[in-house]
Amino acid sequence: WMILFPLALATMFNIAFSSIYEKTEKFDAIPVAVTETEENKTFKTVLDELAKSDEPLFTVEYLSEKEAEEKLKSEEIQVIFNTTADDITLEVKEDGVRTTIAEYFIQQYKTQETIITDTIKNNPEKLESVLETLSAEVNTNENIPLTEGNMDTNIQYFYNLIAMVCLYGSISGLMIATDGQANLSAIGARKCCSPTNKFISITADIIAKYLCQVLCIFISITYIVFVLKIDMGNRIPMVYLSGATGSLLGITMGFFIGSIGRISFNAKVAVSMVISMTCSFLSGLMVGNMKAILAKHAPVVNEINPAAMVSDLFYCLNIYKDYDRYIVKTLSILALSVFFTIGGYILTRRKKYASL
Repeated sequence: WMILFPLALATMFNIAFSSIYEKTEKFDAIPVAVTETEENKTFKTVLDELAKSDEPLFTVEYLSEKEAEEKLKSEEIQVIFNTTADDITLEVKEDGVRTTIAEYFIQQYKTQETIITDTIKNNPEKLESVLETLSAEVNTNENIPLTEGNMDTNIQYFYNLIAMVCLYGSISGLMIATDGQANLSAIGARKCCSPTNKFISITADIIAKYLCQVLCIFISITYIVFVLKIDMGNRIPMVYLSGATGSLLGITMGFFIGSIGRISFNAKVAVSMVISMTCSFLSGLMVGNMKAILAKHAPVVNEINPAAMVSDLFYCLNIYKDYDRYIVKTLSILALSVFFTIGGYILTRRKKYASL
């Protein structure tokens, strides 16, 4: 279950989110139609040249007025350019970023057309220099990317999926505590009769369960990165290390929960699952912007939420070039794991039973 469930869920995520980023976040050419009441050769030439560029601003169709209206209503196009020999008007179905770009384009075209026309009439000898000035690319900004990582916001679901699998390791951690208590399992009764030091026995059990959990996590990460081809950055060895770190948190958290009280193993499993799924929900596994909402209204939740702490490891590797934030998150996870481990040892030591 620890292997098959995350693989199945990752596959469904991949199907659900496939190409959403390219279709909704990244800019692509604006589909427009041109209706010609009178032919405007200059405007037509400009549009045709724009369509030939490597990253065209528009994809252009020349249609009748009726055809253009029908396509605008069905949202096959977003803008209609109505042209005459002397003017260009714009028709849109609704306002938006793309229609604003089209409006700005028409304004710029009309401004430059006026400048060129006036130059031809009044100062034809300056036409060449005017055309050079208008054609020059003016760029007062420097393009400095904030990150070289994957900017697809949907990748956070895969981060949180891995974090959830890490917390599911708490079930194995529960078994460590249960198998050490004589009143909860037959194995626990045998261990209590054994001369083996209890600290050594529990430590060996933690290491064994941890290694099994790491194997499950590594299989999940390998499937997500190399089979589904999800871009988790170029520091893949660190991604695996982060999964191993999160696994330690899950195992020790389960060990701590299992050491509390003497309720049945099934009851403790229920408690562990509720905690794991609640933490995963607050981290954004079900609602993508949940972490951002909490960061605004209750930021302390993200700082103490185990699932959020684990998913932040992958986020830091993807977004930031340095390791400063990553190291802070890793130390926080290790500190919490130490707390859970020590707490579990204290709660399981020197328990006595009336009979075995």
